Amino acid sequence: MHLRHHLVEAAFLVIFCALVVTQSFVAPVVSLANNGDFGKMIGRFGLGARSDGLDSAIAYAPTAYVFHPARYFVTDHMSSELLLMLPAIFIGWEYAPPEFDIRIMGAVHAAVLVIGFALLLPLSRGLSQWRRLIVLSSVTLVVSDVHYVSHLNSFYTDVAALLGLLFTIAVGLRLVLEDCQGRSWPIAFCVSAFVLIASKPQHAFLVVCLSPLALVVAGRFGRNRRGYMAAASLILVSIATLALTPAVERAMNLYSATFIRIPQVAQSPRGVERAWVEGRIRPSSWAVGLLGGRA
Repeated sequence: MHLRHHLVEAAFLVIFCALVVTQSFVAPVVSLANNGDFGKMIGRFGLGARSDGLDSAIAYAPTAYVFHPARYFVTDHMSSELLLMLPAIFIGWEYAPPEFDIRIMGAVHAAVLVIGFALLLPLSRGLSQWRRLIVLSSVTLVVSDVHYVSHLNSFYTDVAALLGLLFTIAVGLRLVLEDCQGRSWPIAFCVSAFVLIASKPQHAFLVVCLSPLALVVAGRFGRNRRGYMAAASLILVSIATLALTPAVERAMNLYSATFIRIPQVAQSPRGVERAWVEGRIRPSSWAVGLLGGRA
C-alpha cells in the first residue's frame, strides 16, 4: 500500500515537473513583461534587459539580460524575493558574465515550486483511489497552469508571495492533518509565512491570520513559549515590511484618492460626503500624503 502511494505521488510529480519545464525552459518560453517593477529588484545588482530600449522590454518578455554599470541603481524597495534572487544572481555572475539568462531565475523559482508541490502530494493518501486521482489531477493542472508558471521567469515580488503561500498552505496542512514530528516543521511554517508576509507591503497584513496559526502549530507540539515567539516574530516582520515601504509609494495613496477615487464617486454634489460615510474614502490616504509619505 505504501509503495502504491509513493508510485502515484512520483508519477504526478514527474508530470508536474514536465509541465513546468516545458513551459519555462523549452522555447518558446513563457514569461511576463516588465511593467517597470523589475528595476526595483535587479537594479542593485547592475542587471538589466539587453534590449533596444525600455519600450521593447515592457512590450515583450525578453530572456536576455546583462550585467552593466549603466544598469546599476539602488532603490528603497525591499522584499523576500531578494532571498530567491541571490542564488540566481550568483550563478549568472560566476558562470556567464556579463550575460544573464532569466531562465536561471526561473530555475530557482521552479525548484522551490516543485518542492512545495511535492509537500502537497502526501495529503491525499487518506482518500479513496478515484478521489485521490481526481484531487491530484486537479491540483497538478491548477498549479502548473501558465497563469502561475509564467511568473517563474520574472523578477516580480509576487513570485515570492506565490511560493510563500504555497509552502504555508502545504506545511500548515501537513502539521494539522498529519502527525509530523520534529521542530523542523514548525520552523518551515514560520519561514514560509515570513517569505509570504515580507514579499510586498500589501501582504504584510496577512500576519493577522498567520500569527494565530503559528500559535496553534506550536501548541500541537507542546511548545507554547516558542509559539508566542514565532507569532511575535511574524508581527515584527510585518511591521518592518510596512515601515520599509518607500515614502514615494505611500504618497501614491494621496494621488489615488485625489485623482482617481474621488472623481469616480463624486458624480453629484453629495457624492464625496456619501462615499465618506460608506467608507469608500478614508482620511488615512490623505494624511499619508500630507505627512510626506510618513504615517
